[in-house]
Amino acid sequence: MKVGIVGVGFMGTAHAEAWAATDAKLVGFAAENTDAAGSLASLYGKQIFSDLDAMLPHVGVVDICTPTHLHYDMVLQAAAAGKHVICEKPLAR
Repeated sequence: MKVGIVGVGFMGTAHAEAWAATDAKLVGFAAENTDAAGSLASLYGKQIFSDLDAMLPHVGVVDICTPTHLHYDMVLQAAAAGKHVICEKPLAR
């Protein structure tokens, strides 16, 4: 299972640590601010994607850890691409 995390704040960091403890393959992180993603990607030796669109072809599971107001559209985008979706709560406002 290839997993990509969208968002590299507190929850993205917590989810990365959790995924790293499983048999899943963490592929990388999507973030608007690629500088912020750099330390997390470096810690796990993973790729940085500029946005969700760039990450979608490389993963089977999208783990959404962005601010709440972004969840709804990202969940729909990942689902429309045929990906499994895990979304930090709440799903939407």
